[in-house]
Amino acid sequence: TGSAAMASHAPQDPPVSATDKGDKIVLKFNVDNAKQGSVKVEQQGGQPGEGETLLVKFSAVSPARNFEKHLLLPHAIIPGKTVSQVEGKFVTVQLWKVDSSQTWAKDWTKPSKAKGKRAAAKSGSGA
Repeated sequence: TGSAAMASHAPQDPPVSATDKGDKIVLKFNVDNAKQGSVKVEQQGGQPGEGETLLVKFSAVSPARNFEKHLLLPHAIIPGKTVSQVEGKFVTVQLWKVDSSQTWAKDWTKPSKAKGKRAAAKSGSGA
């Protein structure tokens, strides 16, 4: 029964949108009842030739849930300069750009197309 309890607490993938505000990017997670003070943002270096990744974790109450989102950053952000806020039905995270002249694609938070291609190749190989 221990594994069943662990499975119920597995982090969920929250819906996210991003807005380019010129010198910063604002991530908005649509989650009800997010717990104040639970937001953790970790910037992780990528492999050579790949961008850095951002890990955003937070929890919600009523019902108790954990959320975790891994995002591949298309451009560099200033390390350690992130601001998170819990407000009603949203969690927002602000990231400051290293180069404010770079425009980030509107769909950068969506899963990469390469991931979809692998899944399609897998399903196609069994036919």
